[in-house]
Amino acid sequence: MELKSQQTNDIAGDAYDAMPYASYPYPETNPLRLQGVAALYGLKPVSPSKARILEIGCAEGVNIIGIAALFPSAECVGIDMSVRQIETAQRHAATLGLTNVKLEAISLSDIPESWGQFDYIIAHGVLSWVAPSIQKKLMEMCRERLSPHGVAYISFNALPGWHMVRMLRDMMLFHTEGAPTPQAKATDARDILRIATAITAPRGTAYSAFLQSEQDEIKNKPDAYLLHDHLEENNHAFYLHEFVKLAGEHALAYIADTDLTMQGKVNPPQEILPVLAATQDRVRQEQYMDFILSRRFRSALLCRTEAPLQPEIPGGIIRTMHVLSHFEVETTHGKATTYSVPGKLAMNGADADMARLIELLDKKHGQSMPLTPFIDALPLAGQQAFMEKMLLLVFAGGFTLLQEPMQHCSVLSARPVAFPLARYQASMQEWAMTQRMEVRSLTMMERAALCHMDGYHDITQIVEAVKSYTPSEGDIAARLHELMQKLVRDGLVAG
Repeated sequence: MELKSQQTNDIAGDAYDAMPYASYPYPETNPLRLQGVAALYGLKPVSPSKARILEIGCAEGVNIIGIAALFPSAECVGIDMSVRQIETAQRHAATLGLTNVKLEAISLSDIPESWGQFDYIIAHGVLSWVAPSIQKKLMEMCRERLSPHGVAYISFNALPGWHMVRMLRDMMLFHTEGAPTPQAKATDARDILRIATAITAPRGTAYSAFLQSEQDEIKNKPDAYLLHDHLEENNHAFYLHEFVKLAGEHALAYIADTDLTMQGKVNPPQEILPVLAATQDRVRQEQYMDFILSRRFRSALLCRTEAPLQPEIPGGIIRTMHVLSHFEVETTHGKATTYSVPGKLAMNGADADMARLIELLDKKHGQSMPLTPFIDALPLAGQQAFMEKMLLLVFAGGFTLLQEPMQHCSVLSARPVAFPLARYQASMQEWAMTQRMEVRSLTMMERAALCHMDGYHDITQIVEAVKSYTPSEGDIAARLHELMQKLVRDGLVAG
């Protein structure tokens, strides 16, 4: 969301300088995840640890700086049209002492030839917010600058779900026409949405429920989100098949969505099964599921058309992968253990092998483990069936498969060292990026603890330092030790 058409470059820079867009890490852009999905479909992406990575529309650089901090031997580049935001990003990178990230205030059209090709290109929140001419330029750049097995991540507003949001955008744009400042425009937009919601609420219609849900969605969001995500001059949504066609026109092929549940392979509505069975075209199948589920956002992966892309995931590849679990394990007193991914799926322990894998991963607290030893230890006759079940659970959102391990420190040392980026962020704000690229909210006590986890303070000294930030209630030492163990499990401690 940080780029505009070449004809309005100055306006774009001014808009984001006047109202900077909130910058966060996006875990779905973690190169380990991009590599994992691409590898499932036959590609051999470069290891993120030594890759060249470009982010387009990087805002204040939190995402690309996070990637640079995770992969110190990677070569990272971030670009954005907002000079103000790039200057902020440069200050963050310099303070952190990162020498493997370059941040430039330039447009797509001005990327020098000398920058060469990239193994991963990330464009989160760009395609739908630029003019068609720049959309094409983005695709051209991906084609020209992707390495042979490179992966481009491009997110966009999707249809048909965005149709409903478009009605609200039109209403807010109509009402805010002539607003003198960005702040006034945001206030007026919130007002008209609030009025429309209040008027329609007594009717109890589907439309009134939609208005209420959208008001709830944006009420706690900053003005920058409302202005840039909903009220920018350019706001284009795509059907998946339109996006794939646009990519194909630039010799780029669709790999998959970063969220493999988008394929609808697990428990699709029975009535749609004959329609899905009538085609072997995966894009058409996913498009039907978008229609059924009214999806409004997608995060697609592309590669060069000549890359050795496979249309489906070969079952045997699972044996070579590493796995992350998204299951929560719950054992109620006197009842069986249950395994669930909130909002997606639930299962019991009837499949003993799968339950054992989930429990092993649960003890790893968000870290991955290789599948080869686990599968090889199973009876030979059951290995294929296990891998087939596992692939279904991947499509259902229970697991993520990776080509390389995703791990972090798992033990609280005598003189703990916070993940440097997390320590830096904790000194300024109420959240930090974990080593899984997730946003972790922080209490004041957690922030103080992270700021003192520098390798010089032992745990006793950290406790004494944190006491000055915390009301003296109860046993601070016991609470803090438990808290620090949680920071370790959540991937905020480096050693």
